[in-house]
Amino acid sequence: MTDPRELREHRDEVLSRLAEGPIHTRFHAVNEALEEVRERRRGEGNRKARRAAAAKARRRG
Repeated sequence: MTDPRELREHRDEVLSRLAEGPIHTRFHAVNEALEEVRERRRGEGNRKARRAAAAKARRRG
């Protein structure tokens, strides 16, 4: 799941931008903000697996 603190920091910016467009309800706007944060963080979830694979490769030589 995404970090709630990061979502809160990003939410105000997104709410002001989305208020100008077709999104008018706060619920919809918060969902859009959450999706944007998820998009930015996509691919970070595999960090542990990538590090483990790199360490394994280093041990092999």
